[in-house]
This record gives sequence, C-alpha cells and structure tokens, in this order.
Amino acid sequence: MLEWLAANIASVVIVFVLAAVVTLIIMKLVRDKKRGRHACSCGGDCKSCGVCRTAKDR
Repeated sequence: MLEWLAANIASVVIVFVLAAVVTLIIMKLVRDKKRGRHACSCGGDCKSCGVCRTAKDR
C-alpha cells in the first residue's frame, strides 16, 4: 500500500486539491442562495432581462 501511495502521490494530492476547490465552490453557492443573492447574469434585476421570470414560469 505504501509503495502504491509513494508512486502516485502527485495524483493523490491533485485529487484532494480539486475536491477542496469543488467543496468551497458548493459552499459559496449555498451561502449565496441562503442570503438571497442571484446567480443570473442580470444580478437580480429581472426587469432588465426577464430570465428569472421565465424560469419561475416553468
């Protein structure tokens, strides 16, 4: 097991770093959703683009 780990340490580190980045992104999205921030390009001003209105109608 230790031989395999030593041979693949670079891959293991990269996987952990990517997992941490994805976790941080998901946490930010959840936090923004709880605070009522919009992720759409209009910034929550639906009068200017109508994207949010059409998404609610679906």
